Amino acid sequence: MSRKILIPTPPKVNQTCNYCWSTDWIRDYESPWSIFEKFKYANLIKAKDLLALFGNEQVKKNKIISCSKRYSNLYYLSGFDKSLLQSGFGYDIFEENKQLYSKVISTLQGESHLYLREHLCFCIKCLHSGYHSMLHQFKLLQSCPFHNIPLTHNCPGCRRQIPYTLNDDFFSEPFRCKCGWYFLDSDIPFEKWTNVNFKICSRDVYTWLNLSEEQRSTLNKIILFEGILPDLYPDMLSNLLSVILDNDYAKNHVVIRSTKNVLRYGDYHKRYLELEAALDEDFSIPNDNSLSHFKNRIHDQIYWSTIESNKSIVSRLRNTILKDHLHCIKHFGHRDEPYCPFAYAYIFWRKTNENFKTYWGIDKGEHPKGAKRSHLPRIGLKHDENELQQIIRVWNNGKRIRKYKHLCGTNWIVNKIVAHLSINHFRNWIRFAEQEIRNKSIEEIYDKLQFVATYQPFKYENLPFFLVKLPNEEDEEKLLEFHFWTNSKQSIRYDQIYCPNQKRS
Repeated sequence: MSRKILIPTPPKVNQTCNYCWSTDWIRDYESPWSIFEKFKYANLIKAKDLLALFGNEQVKKNKIISCSKRYSNLYYLSGFDKSLLQSGFGYDIFEENKQLYSKVISTLQGESHLYLREHLCFCIKCLHSGYHSMLHQFKLLQSCPFHNIPLTHNCPGCRRQIPYTLNDDFFSEPFRCKCGWYFLDSDIPFEKWTNVNFKICSRDVYTWLNLSEEQRSTLNKIILFEGILPDLYPDMLSNLLSVILDNDYAKNHVVIRSTKNVLRYGDYHKRYLELEAALDEDFSIPNDNSLSHFKNRIHDQIYWSTIESNKSIVSRLRNTILKDHLHCIKHFGHRDEPYCPFAYAYIFWRKTNENFKTYWGIDKGEHPKGAKRSHLPRIGLKHDENELQQIIRVWNNGKRIRKYKHLCGTNWIVNKIVAHLSINHFRNWIRFAEQEIRNKSIEEIYDKLQFVATYQPFKYENLPFFLVKLPNEEDEEKLLEFHFWTNSKQSIRYDQIYCPNQKRS
């Protein structure tokens, strides 16, 4: 298609730039994606033509203009010239997009990709009117905040996901997928673009967008777990708001608070700074490993703290849920012994959690493989290592201060998360064991055991949502808080799981 702008019979024409465009077509909270689609529709152009008109110098100096990943990002509008966009659209798309982006993400800890979808997520009713909002891209929302209907993640025609970028790879023309699906409900949509308004009907979304500076500051004190995928937790936004606003907590909301002044103990920050300064001053001294040894000692304290925490979980399970299945655990792996799902779950939970080399050495004197000192505390939760590293990074707030200044607080946070993850892993192994053992022969079960002995067949399925809340600066008691929300759908009826070795009354 030629880059020449074709002007249809328009309702309004921007006389200054000779474009078919009206600022009346832009609605509140609208995303750049649908604003650009409207412009492309009204002027019969492609995405690359839009970049040719409003692209920055880096884009225009290319002989062939293309919607590469570098220039097509719609969250940052990295391929566009701010002044050209403002003069062409009569609207500061850059600034409005930036402000909405800031409101949506707020002060959430972590990278933006954790909370914003990479694919186009939309409301069918909104898109019938040519409207799409950045709110639809927010992973904490599963329903449209304007119509309260589930959001759509794929083209209804071909079921493909469409990237949230400026591109023509998935569209034959504006608002029409290459499969033929037409997202608008009218061939002459200009009147709708002008007259249809979109009002937020979700109370949680309205509250989120209008948080005060103090409330945003509280949000900044919340540490979230990267292993939790917001799309799988429909109540995540309301859970966060209940903590930020300090509302009356729901019955399924459990809060564990640390002892008073936990952050006042375990302060090794001064020693860390002294060793770091000494290393800078005496850099020429060979083999001075004082700082390295100091870091290793701190790591060891965190590591052994989590080891003891996991031991207490193992002991508690053996004295409660597993107390009637200790015989099954002891004789696990014998071909002439019927397989008990509790023993199956216990053995492979400990093997994958604690990094045992073999499953038959568990409870028989074998020690798990230790964690490498170059990594953050593993406790044998090797599948959770990356996520635990992220927790420590957020807790350190981009520096290494808190890890050394508040070692007791670091231990408290890591151990609460480790316990939460470890117990959930056990529950998942119970579910897996019951399913795998049911109606299978001993030979089939044995073959399966050899396969799952090397990997964990799940990650964070059924994990109850949780977060860590740090105290405000003015909080004299300096309490850390661990919040989690129980879910009846995630509970297990252990008394209904059949064990072939259990004595019947």
